[in-house]
Amino acid sequence: MDDAPDIGVVKHHFILGALLGTNTIRLSHDGSVADESAGHRAIRLPRSPPGAKGCVGCGHERDFHRMRACSLILLFHLLTSALSADVYRSPDPAAALFRRDRIPIDTDTMRELSRHLTNLARRDMVRDPIQLRATAQLLAIAMRLDPANRPAREIDKALREERPVDPFKGDINDPLRQTWGIADWLVDPEAGKAGGRLGHQIIDALAVINPRSPLAKLHDPEGEPNRWQNVVQPLAAYRRSPEPEKAPAPPPPEPPPIERPPILLRQASTQTP
Repeated sequence: MDDAPDIGVVKHHFILGALLGTNTIRLSHDGSVADESAGHRAIRLPRSPPGAKGCVGCGHERDFHRMRACSLILLFHLLTSALSADVYRSPDPAAALFRRDRIPIDTDTMRELSRHLTNLARRDMVRDPIQLRATAQLLAIAMRLDPANRPAREIDKALREERPVDPFKGDINDPLRQTWGIADWLVDPEAGKAGGRLGHQIIDALAVINPRSPLAKLHDPEGEPNRWQNVVQPLAAYRRSPEPEKAPAPPPPEPPPIERPPILLRQASTQTP
């Protein structure tokens, strides 16, 4: 491939600092902004001249409140999107995926390929069902090619527990090119049936994370469900189910009436005129 492949990952950068401004703003009771302590540069709103119509300071104050409201709305969307993020499902480590003893590559190449797949699992990705499932496919192959691949298991556990994964520090295109090259060779008829099965399983994941690669045309979507049966769950399993609405709690029972004994008088007396 001449051109560096384009990883199909959407990056979201929300810069609240640009929206809120780099200066610390505090509104005082008289509508001015004055806080030059702690190294912050204060911005002072202009006052309206005496007797002037309108209020210049009020206009600035309204702009500030409008800007703050936009910031709160943006923050709300960030929080709700994080709470509604999709869920990662680990691949089944026991189910059969391919015959390792029949793959036409040596043990060292298996370990190298396992390392490349693990590095691709560290890519910067959007946490959506398609990308999460492709990551599960990468890790499922990596852990079977090299059962001693501890980083792959740690990534799988971190994703399952919804913890951040240490990103790949190098050029992600390097392991991507190497993996595409090995997969391209495995799907060749000379690699045999076992090699072709593994090659297509790798391409199933690569076609998701790098769909613009010229080799993505090798993807066989019709055979994908059979290749991953009982190992990686279908795409629907990676969508977080909405939490059912909780029924309102029944009202507490009314306390029983308190029975008080009658008041007994020792002696009753009356007076008549």
